[in-house]
Amino acid sequence: MPETSARGESRPQGHMPQLDGLRAFAAMAVLLFHFLGPKNVINKILPWGGLGVHLFFVLSGFLITGILLRCKVQVESGNATTGRELRIFYLRRGLRIFPIYYLTLAVVWFADLPFARETHGWNLCYGSNFLIARNEAWIGSMSHFWSLSVEEQFYLIWPITVLLTPRVHLEKIFVLAVIIAPISRIVWLALDGSPWGIVLPNACLDTLGMGALLALYCDPKSGDAQKQARLTQLGFWAGVLGLITLQAVAICGAGTRFVAELEQSCTLLFSAVSGLLFVWIVDRCAAGKSAAWCRRILCNPIISYLGKISYGIYLFHAFIPVAWKMLPQWTGVNIELNSTQKSLIFIALTIALASLSWHLYECPINRLKKYFEYEKKNVAPSRKV
Repeated sequence: MPETSARGESRPQGHMPQLDGLRAFAAMAVLLFHFLGPKNVINKILPWGGLGVHLFFVLSGFLITGILLRCKVQVESGNATTGRELRIFYLRRGLRIFPIYYLTLAVVWFADLPFARETHGWNLCYGSNFLIARNEAWIGSMSHFWSLSVEEQFYLIWPITVLLTPRVHLEKIFVLAVIIAPISRIVWLALDGSPWGIVLPNACLDTLGMGALLALYCDPKSGDAQKQARLTQLGFWAGVLGLITLQAVAICGAGTRFVAELEQSCTLLFSAVSGLLFVWIVDRCAAGKSAAWCRRILCNPIISYLGKISYGIYLFHAFIPVAWKMLPQWTGVNIELNSTQKSLIFIALTIALASLSWHLYECPINRLKKYFEYEKKNVAPSRKV
């Protein structure tokens, strides 16, 4: 059942179809970046890969914090203990994330894909982002695991933070998280001379924290309509103007002797600027206030379905080009295609594999969540009067 937000808009507690649509666009943005390549004209207009990851982070901050705030209501009302809510949260997250993640690690290890065995230990413990930052280099087809590592590190720390922090101090904690991230990126650049610190969890807290702030301001118990409006208005104007400025600087600086410095500066600011814009977008979609044409697109059954299987899409996509290159070695068959044909085939194969994974493996395991419910069935959900 939907609850009423501080703004007076209906905010669903559970499934939000438009947010599934946003997940689909985030996943497709990452596919465009990796399959077309950074030098493609489409990727020169906007850095789609980074935008997709930052949208995933804002969505995670918003949705996970919303879940935890509802858990907090149960604890505050005496219907559950903090320990129980933490246990249920970790069990449900584990059922959703771990089975397909570790199966994927096993498959790429046995297939001996490049970098799979060399980075296996780091990936097993969700530490690939620390490996990348330490080596100041990507790790081939395993590179995209850095953002999954950040998400898992967020899941470990954030529930304890939200459930143990008094409600009156939550806003301060969330704002502090947003501030810590750009400071961390600047400090890393100053100390190390490179922007590789952007893959560390503390450097990603601005996008995650902005989503968390939005969830707090929309919360039936802690919501604040004025702060929510100010945050989303800031998100729109600062996000749009900031992205235009950063892209203009990056494009105009290309080929100059200052290009390295410009790229580093843009990298440090890009996360915060894109996160602000996505806060506005997520707010509009979660409240059902987006334009009619936008709702039709986001709630389209195909788009919603792609959002549903977006975890698998993101998890598998980087292995498709590598497997394609190894196909002649495995089968003796060599198929000659141009770059556009390859990109379309890679997208189709990624979606097909993610779809099979969802129906045959992830969804059956996901149904086990019914045994680990957050709220007791005999307790009516609280409502803000």
